[in-house]
Amino acid sequence: MAAEDLEQVNMHEAKTHLSKLVERVEGGEEIVISRAGKPAAKLVPIPQAKPGKRKLGGWEGKFDVPSLEEWAEMKRETAREFEGEILPGDENLLAGRLKLLLDTHTMIWVFSEPRLLSVQARNAISTEENEVFVSVVSPWEIAIKRSKKELRAPEDLDDALKTHKFQLLPVLLRHTKAIGSLPHHHGDPFDRMLVAQAQVDGLTLVSVDRTLRRYPVAILPAA
Repeated sequence: MAAEDLEQVNMHEAKTHLSKLVERVEGGEEIVISRAGKPAAKLVPIPQAKPGKRKLGGWEGKFDVPSLEEWAEMKRETAREFEGEILPGDENLLAGRLKLLLDTHTMIWVFSEPRLLSVQARNAISTEENEVFVSVVSPWEIAIKRSKKELRAPEDLDDALKTHKFQLLPVLLRHTKAIGSLPHHHGDPFDRMLVAQAQVDGLTLVSVDRTLRRYPVAILPAA
């Protein structure tokens, strides 16, 4: 549209009402600023870039991807080994829904078999606008299962995390403190730590484990 066909404001009006003019431009209008009666500049909206997409996968064949039943049995064995280590408590923590925290099984699927993810989970994880975290307990859990010959997986997951633009979430004192107030719905210490981290840091936990839904934490089903 030609400048003469657009609404024009003089320099004084532009300085005085700039904030309101910007609001109108954000709504899609175009406004010309004139000096001495002649068009001098034009306020136009800036096109908003669409969120990018992460490419999931690329690590096919580097993991033995356990079935849900096999993974559940490994979890039960881990829970038996750690039985009694973590005390139950009350349900007084709030769930957050701002960012994503992948549990270990979901992380393996993302890296090696993203087709197994639910459409909702795959879209949420692949959208670069969303922050995706992997807890340090996940590579720890994988290392234990690998040492016991229960799981084949790369020793170093750093490249996979960087490729997928995931952030590594450390275990901090605030997380360990929250563990003590979790009810003992789940015996697996790794999953309990993930729940504590999700609660304390306002994260949505992405998991296939239905037991975790008994905790007051936001859950996005992975499958």
